[in-house]
Amino acid sequence: MEKFCKGKIGGRGGFALIVALSLMSFMLLIALSMATLTRTELASNSQMLAEAKARENARLGLLIALGHLQGAAGEDRRVTARANILGLAEIPNEFWTGVWDANSGSMVTWLVSGNANLQDPIQFSPELALAKSVTVFGDAASGSEVRAPLLDISDDGLERYAYCILDEGVKARINLRDYAWGSNDDAQERRSRESSRRPGVEEIDAWNSMRSLRGNVEWGKRLELLMSQDQAELLRSDTLEGETENSPVLHDLDTTVVSRMLPVSVKSGGFRKDLSRILDEDYNAAPYQNSASIIADASQPLVTWGVLRSFANPWDDWGEAEEPMPLVEPKAPSVTQAGLFPLPVLVQIGWGAIRSGTGEGALLQITMKPVVALANPYDVSLAAADYQVQVAPETGRGYMMISFEPEPAYGSVEFEEGVNTRGTEFHPQDLLGEPPTFTIRGASFEPGEVKLFGLAETGEYPESGNDGAVLSEAYPSSNYVWKNTRRELGSFTRGPEGRVTMQISGGRYSLQYRLGGGGAWQSLQDIEQIGIGISPSNNQLDDAGQPKVQVSLEPDVAGGAPPSINLIRRRFSMRTSETDYVSDSYRGTGLRWLADFNPRASTVNSRPPGWISHPLWLTDAGNTNNHLPLNSDWIIDYQLDISGDARGFWGDSTNALGESVVTLFSVPRQRITSLGFLQHAPFSERVWDPTYSFGNSYASPFVASSDVDLSYELNEFFWDDFFFSSLVREADGEEWIAENPRVKLLSDAKSSLLEAPAIAAAGLLIEGGFNVNSTSLEAWKAMLSNFAGLRMRYYNTESGLMSEVTLDNSYFRSLSPNGDADKPWSGYHALTSEQIEILAAQIVERIRNRGRPFTSLAEFINRPLGEDIGLLQAAIDSDTAVELDGKSYGLSTINSKLKTPMVTTYDDSGAQNAQAGLGARSTAAPGWLTQADVLTAIGPYLAVRSDTFIIRAYGDSVNPFTDGVEAEAICEAIVQRFPEAVTPVSDDADEVGFYEPVDGMGRKFKVIGFRWLNEREI
Repeated sequence: MEKFCKGKIGGRGGFALIVALSLMSFMLLIALSMATLTRTELASNSQMLAEAKARENARLGLLIALGHLQGAAGEDRRVTARANILGLAEIPNEFWTGVWDANSGSMVTWLVSGNANLQDPIQFSPELALAKSVTVFGDAASGSEVRAPLLDISDDGLERYAYCILDEGVKARINLRDYAWGSNDDAQERRSRESSRRPGVEEIDAWNSMRSLRGNVEWGKRLELLMSQDQAELLRSDTLEGETENSPVLHDLDTTVVSRMLPVSVKSGGFRKDLSRILDEDYNAAPYQNSASIIADASQPLVTWGVLRSFANPWDDWGEAEEPMPLVEPKAPSVTQAGLFPLPVLVQIGWGAIRSGTGEGALLQITMKPVVALANPYDVSLAAADYQVQVAPETGRGYMMISFEPEPAYGSVEFEEGVNTRGTEFHPQDLLGEPPTFTIRGASFEPGEVKLFGLAETGEYPESGNDGAVLSEAYPSSNYVWKNTRRELGSFTRGPEGRVTMQISGGRYSLQYRLGGGGAWQSLQDIEQIGIGISPSNNQLDDAGQPKVQVSLEPDVAGGAPPSINLIRRRFSMRTSETDYVSDSYRGTGLRWLADFNPRASTVNSRPPGWISHPLWLTDAGNTNNHLPLNSDWIIDYQLDISGDARGFWGDSTNALGESVVTLFSVPRQRITSLGFLQHAPFSERVWDPTYSFGNSYASPFVASSDVDLSYELNEFFWDDFFFSSLVREADGEEWIAENPRVKLLSDAKSSLLEAPAIAAAGLLIEGGFNVNSTSLEAWKAMLSNFAGLRMRYYNTESGLMSEVTLDNSYFRSLSPNGDADKPWSGYHALTSEQIEILAAQIVERIRNRGRPFTSLAEFINRPLGEDIGLLQAAIDSDTAVELDGKSYGLSTINSKLKTPMVTTYDDSGAQNAQAGLGARSTAAPGWLTQADVLTAIGPYLAVRSDTFIIRAYGDSVNPFTDGVEAEAICEAIVQRFPEAVTPVSDDADEVGFYEPVDGMGRKFKVIGFRWLNEREI
């Protein structure tokens, strides 16, 4: 019992001890857990506080950056570019964005932290290494790292910020779509061929695998959906034809999804003026009235606004023609109307004489055998019309000579009257009563077509009327016309043995070329000063010094067929690329006949200063081979395309080496959307101005290199201060739409503003604006790759059939070509990827070598005064290789097909800048890529500043005890410049003053996108 009791009591005590110990352990665990939780919570709160501080500091940096950007770049007259435009050998921070003052060209600031106070000197420059900085973009390994100066917020250095503002306008916009892909709409495709609808980003190295997808409608839709650079995976799909394994690797420093351009004039300040409205056929308001000169104080003869308006709106004169070509009514030029007519390219006359009758009363008759060639230089068909050519000698000059024999070859015979002469000179109108006139009835032309016209039958030259001899479309045959001079043969001879010969004498001549209509003739061209002082050449004389070709016209011989003096040819021809000045040793190697001269000049009333003869028209009197029998077939060296047909050759040559279709000018078939297209407008009346004066930069041989020429003046006037909005009213007349889909109307755009040319730009932004100060090779490659994937249907004039092709990298002189890329005088330009890359490298290398940005578009497009060519054309024509970023790029081969023959000598007597006239004779031909062709495609999107920027702002928090960074934060804001002023003249958004800044802050920058970035996204 006792033992039992002891045992029972001892068991209870052990259990209690165990429970007590367990409870104590549990309580200790709870205490420890609570302590750990408290420490964790405190640590978490501390970290959250540090992160919150870091974000706040990043926001602070963003706000400072916004103010910095607004103050530095808000004004219209500001230029932006990357730091590597300075052309320095070593530049650690080459991707920093700089701002320059367009007025002075001086540096304003670099858009990085530490430079926000615009009143102070620049603190951080890109050529200096940074002691304290942070990466806000990319990484060092990829070569795309952007670092920003790190600044202390407080004196203790525990909170810091940094920012860098990246220029999006120097990048190629990737998420744009060509709506003409797959449309099968000829009009829409033609509009797309004028101004590029998207950069060809597939030419960027990392996008090469995407080339096979160009033209794919589904892929185009996916491109348009990209909202950020990291969505490239969306471009892959098993359903896409030509699918590749890899998505493109995006170059954030070369590509963008957000760039937009505000059409303002950096050169003048204020908005660019809307030519879409100004050139509307119903618009005639000051200062753009039809009768007003475009440049009132121009040093060059320029056309009126009415002429330019007429050029831009030709469709009112179109006839009822079925596709593929509209039928355009020819029209004469006037002070308010652009001319539209075929060009005369050949006027050839064979002169002879016939005896009419017998005996002493026999009469002298003059015979003529004419041939005229006309060429339609346009890419549209010309409706049937009447044309007339008159040939007249210069007053007081010898034109042709009737001589009597016997006489010394170059001597003289003393007449009974005591006059020393070897013959009797006469002008044709002296014997004919009027200048020889040849009329072409009802001639129509297909695009680019060259036609010959001759006599349909033999007959007498009309005694009266102003039509003269009528020509028809036919291969010239043995037909001729004659005119009775009413002069007895005996009046030209002395004695019964006298005989008559004809020879060419010296002199200059003019061609009057006219268009019939309304019962009257309208002058098209007055082509004067053709010819040089030619006398009979030695090869027309035999060993005795007598003419090799002589036919007696003896007045006393009766009966038999009337003998005739063989034909002597006088030929007037417009030059081609093969043409030499056959009788002018000063210009024995030819001329750049399209680069320096103007074949459609409406009034050619004089020669260029100091010139002996007309530059574009040649004359030759022929040689012994040109003394043709009167009834012979009309053998000429102007060959025909098809024997028996009336089509001839022009362009490169007038023989089979030339082209039977030559398309020099494009006629608008819809509203113009690109300034570059104005290269086809007739801006000059002078023959010694360029054929394509607008948009090009070749110096004129007739203007000192340090002086302004016509191209320079036009570029200076238009490129910075005008643009085409492409705005038209919808069918109901209420809403406005843009025919160029890259022109986007702002949601609050007022119709009253869009109506006014001077303020229409306030209601829109242009997608994918590109800053020509870009030094990105990849961005330029994308910008220069145009129209790839676009279907084109074109009318082939040679075959008379429609053809279809899918384009690659292409450029167009004519928006409606009449041949393919292998036809340099009627087709279009097709560039290889290698040529695109070389051209881009040539451009970027030249931009960097300047060491400063362009302060206006005109400065980028024009040649520097004192030089003979502009940067863009120099890059196209370059015959030297360049090295860029350690890689060599070869010379340009774009125009290699047309680089021979060459102009190697030039007449110094009439040239103030003879050097400018040297080069390939075919310079500026349709198959020669000019900068105006490039600017037609990309010109609507070019500027010298950017309006879209990305701000990368950094903030951190530093541990006061360890000096280590506790938290970091980087935010990104997309910032866009908008039309309204920070401080406007008027607060009423319906008034123009709302968009006129009155202080130095300019126009408002607004944040249109914001996000926090993680480490991977930096």
